Amino acid sequence: MKWADNIRKARQTAEAYRLAIVETSAYISDENVKALPTSTFREWQPGTAYNTFNEILVYNGEKCRVRQAHTSQANWLPDKTPALYMFFKTVSTGAGEIEEYQQRYADNPYMKGNKVLFEGKIYECILDNTAHSPKEYPPAWKLLSDSSGDGNGGTTVETPQVPEWKQPMGGDGNYPKGARVMFNGKVYESVFDGINVWSPSAAPSLWKVVQ
Repeated sequence: MKWADNIRKARQTAEAYRLAIVETSAYISDENVKALPTSTFREWQPGTAYNTFNEILVYNGEKCRVRQAHTSQANWLPDKTPALYMFFKTVSTGAGEIEEYQQRYADNPYMKGNKVLFEGKIYECILDNTAHSPKEYPPAWKLLSDSSGDGNGGTTVETPQVPEWKQPMGGDGNYPKGARVMFNGKVYESVFDGINVWSPSAAPSLWKVVQ
């Protein structure tokens, strides 16, 4: 019957659309990923080659992005291997839905304006290309309020102490432009446009003395 053919065609079109989203999921913005139902994306499976950076998968009902190409293993569960997967974790607070802080790396850092919930408090990133948490590198974050705040800013903490310079390891802990560190008793600011992994003594042209 004609109505049956129409239903079948509609289902085929819907499935083709879903598959197209799966194939291009790496290019879908975080905001749109959050809005789409989990049924849109394929479920994570062990023993599967995930070769598309930023592809969206679903694990235990939660969406996550593939962070690097790999073949999945049963002992590399997505919620236990942040180096391979990044989840879209949000928490309902008095200020609305806020992303729960997750460890990020040089390929997907936090950018200026990003807001996160970290240890029960809401912070806003004030420095682009930040891979450190508010505890690890306080100058990159501004405290807005605790998680029960009204979202109007709360009480901002006093300016934190500048942390000591530490050698970045394996893409983690790199210093973006504008980052400040204490080195040999002086405060330096990175002036390098990229990701700075050198100390002020090893590459003085990439730093300027602030005080």
